[in-house]
Amino acid sequence: MKTLIIGHRTGIGFEIYNNLKKKSHNVIGLSRNTRTSKNSIKYDISSPHTLKLKYKFNNVIFAHRYRGKNPFEEYNTMVIGPINFILNNLKNFKKNSSIIFLGSNAYNNVYMEQNVFYHASRGAIDSSTKYLSYELGKQNIRVNCINPATLIKNENKKFFSIKKNRKHLEKIIPNGKMTTSKNIADLCYYLCSENSYGINGQTFVVDNGLKNISQETIAKKFL
Repeated sequence: MKTLIIGHRTGIGFEIYNNLKKKSHNVIGLSRNTRTSKNSIKYDISSPHTLKLKYKFNNVIFAHRYRGKNPFEEYNTMVIGPINFILNNLKNFKKNSSIIFLGSNAYNNVYMEQNVFYHASRGAIDSSTKYLSYELGKQNIRVNCINPATLIKNENKKFFSIKKNRKHLEKIIPNGKMTTSKNIADLCYYLCSENSYGINGQTFVVDNGLKNISQETIAKKFL
């Protein structure tokens, strides 16, 4: 099974890349900060020149992020680029293929550390998932989205290295544990497998049930 991962060098994308390789996927990573080789392709998803591949593949996972401050580039990188990539490579998808977007709960909640353009792009990812699941479903291509919860990563590892900070968050999670990037990678593996053929157009929130806790309950726990 051949799987493409856009944004495979760091973070969740790196975890997904390694997880699928261990499970016998032929994994090819696409990144603007990599050298072209047998298992990687140098490509900027925000480039106006869409990459057109010459071989067939089963799955595409969009695990990249835009880390700059330009609002137009945020939207172009996270929404327009991936859609153009899909539409320009439709002939390369094998039957019963799977497309996975990694989004964010910012499509539905406010994250004060992120700006309005970040939130707008994540809302567009959610809407694009639903639209493409219908349109591409006619070609036996499934489209789903995964929204990770707060994970320990480079941007926040200093904050969560302080035990009391992590404990505060885990206090309100139903099972008392933060999710990990491996949880995301395992779900990607499942959504790429033939066992998930009936799943299309869905947004999966991987947060151990945190989003179901009411504001009042959270406030009471802290008080």
